[in-house]
Amino acid sequence: MRTPYLILFILISVLIAGCDTPSDSFERLNRNDPLSPAFKGGSVAGLTVYADTSGAITVKWGKLDETVAKNVLEKSLGDSLNFEKIAELEPDVRQYIDTTRDVRKDTYYRISSYLEMDEGVHKLYGSSQAKLEFGEISDTNYRFLDQDNRLELSWKTDVPLFTHFVISSENVITEEQEKSVKIQADGIDNRYVDPLLDIDFETRKYIITGIIEHSGTPQEEVADASISFSAVSNFQPENLEIEILNEQDWQISWENNAFFATEVEVTRTNTEGDIIFNLPPGTTSFVDSLIVDDSRDSYANRFRRYGIRFLTDTGSSLQVDDSDQVEIDQPVIAISNIKQNDPNSLTIYWAPFGNDKELIKEYIIEKSHVYNPDRFVEIARVKTDAPRQYTVTNVNEEEDPIYRVRTVTSYPSEPASFTYSHDYEMDYSFTTGMNYVTSMEVSSDKRYLAAVSFREELGNSILVTDIESEQPVSEITIPSQQISDIKISPDDSSIYFAVPTDEAIYKADFPSGNNIEKIIDNARVNLANVFHIDISPDELFLIGTGGQGFVKRWDLNSYDIDFIFADYNTPTFYLYKNIAISPDGSLIGGNNGSNYMMDSQNGTILEYVPSGSANTTDLQFSGGGNYFTFTSGFQSTSILSTESWEVTDWVEGGRRADFHPEDPVMVLAGRNSVFTYDLDTSAIGDIISDDNGSRAFARFENSIIHIDDDRIGTVGGGNSIQIWKKKGTQRRWKNVLR
Repeated sequence: MRTPYLILFILISVLIAGCDTPSDSFERLNRNDPLSPAFKGGSVAGLTVYADTSGAITVKWGKLDETVAKNVLEKSLGDSLNFEKIAELEPDVRQYIDTTRDVRKDTYYRISSYLEMDEGVHKLYGSSQAKLEFGEISDTNYRFLDQDNRLELSWKTDVPLFTHFVISSENVITEEQEKSVKIQADGIDNRYVDPLLDIDFETRKYIITGIIEHSGTPQEEVADASISFSAVSNFQPENLEIEILNEQDWQISWENNAFFATEVEVTRTNTEGDIIFNLPPGTTSFVDSLIVDDSRDSYANRFRRYGIRFLTDTGSSLQVDDSDQVEIDQPVIAISNIKQNDPNSLTIYWAPFGNDKELIKEYIIEKSHVYNPDRFVEIARVKTDAPRQYTVTNVNEEEDPIYRVRTVTSYPSEPASFTYSHDYEMDYSFTTGMNYVTSMEVSSDKRYLAAVSFREELGNSILVTDIESEQPVSEITIPSQQISDIKISPDDSSIYFAVPTDEAIYKADFPSGNNIEKIIDNARVNLANVFHIDISPDELFLIGTGGQGFVKRWDLNSYDIDFIFADYNTPTFYLYKNIAISPDGSLIGGNNGSNYMMDSQNGTILEYVPSGSANTTDLQFSGGGNYFTFTSGFQSTSILSTESWEVTDWVEGGRRADFHPEDPVMVLAGRNSVFTYDLDTSAIGDIISDDNGSRAFARFENSIIHIDDDRIGTVGGGNSIQIWKKKGTQRRWKNVLR
């Protein structure tokens, strides 16, 4: 038990004995102690050297050991070997500013710290050195002093320690030095002006060298930078402008500072190509003239771009610059409104749009030619300081005038077509609950209307409405099946409908919808189910076709297949009606990207007209059978004569169409309006709108129907069916807005 206490006693004794030695004996043996003989030396931390924009050089270092007695700052010019003392500083000083500006490219500063061993005796504690970094030349630039044909070079330096700059130039093509000049430095912002006495070069490169030069020392290059100056590419036309003097003459003007140019080249670019005009040196304007062309499709005189460039002849070749171009941002003109003053007078209003509309000096009002609607003839001009409107007098009620407005520099506005139209009013509207109404039929007595949507889910219905009493009559549906197309029998006693999901054709009493009967099973044509049907006027046979495949004919007495029209299949775009029977029952018209006519009795191809559209939305015969039309979803309706099978007319703006039951008059649904069109006179009849301007509307997905002389059926907002009725006998001018 005594052993632990004995060991503790011995340790305490040794510790007490050690305390009897001098207090610094332990430190003197420590290599980290600056006063120890074993100390190997240290360094001064954080030494940095930099110059500011005034030229003063600042030397900084970090905090030193508390035993340091003094600091000695030294400087070496040109290398890091020959240091000379420039200052002796107190130990608590950690910064020194050198204002001598006696520097070289390689200038070093060294700080040395000393310990005081005995009075007057010092020992080096440690030292560090750092190089002065400077000499950047930046922001090189130039500008041409055109008042005396001189070039001013400019540049900046980071510090004002340079004494001089040497500017030398060389030809980039020949790489030969042309001249060299030495100038006095002027702080950090410096300039030099070259008189440019010899301008017959393409590109000159200036080399700027910053040097330091002191008395008794050799010149020393510290930094350099370059500026490349291309005479021809930098003397470009400025402030190009176009002034329209009249329809024919345009004046182009520019500022010309290329005193060295031997020629000025003007290039006019338009739809007919490029025309070059060579002008004398010093030219600053040019009047270009072009003959006015009144044709609708040629606007070469109205759309011009001009390029101006200066040419120099060096003797060996023609050196040119990149041309500077100017053109007018073509304004857009839009007819904004029309006001009827009396039956023979209209006022047209318009508005300009575009960045350069302030260049417009006058507006040109044009009217379509009576015998050639595609050709427009000027009827008036309106100055820009006058109201943007024009009143047309002596308007003929028997024609459909078309007006447009343009300027000298613009395309014409969209033509505004006008027709002397009756007003309509919405007589009746009812909600269908359908997404789209893809098929509508009206009974021959014009009392009942049937509608269906092929775009509905399974279990969709045929809606039958009494449009005289404005009451619903019946709703016909096949549970869990989809109805695609309908056709009312000629005597109004039955309604036939295709059910492609059941591969069948059904029949029901009309208008009650009673006694639903599947009359044709396995109603398929080639590989497709029947989607569209039509019935002969004597109700002896029915034809059907599908999304792909052929046309089939069924006998409506036996419901057996008569024969298959296998020569021409219908297109795959099966959402819209693409087959029809002529009013006398002798022809079947179809479209499979081209129009074709077949003999309904034997299937013989009678006519094949290679003009049509695979995007057909409506295909039908006129009530008298004189015309056959097909309407494209691309907003046009083509009209063919059944006598010659030639296209006799083409109506722009129709996306859906339907014939008057007896007359050669169609109702067409355009993007912005619904209107009637007389095929015999090739003229627009009525715009379907009321006296407040509310218009009938029709999407191309929805069907449209011409009920009788006074009523039109369309599908409006919310997919409600709207019955528009002619209001009185008075007419007024309306904008077609197709």
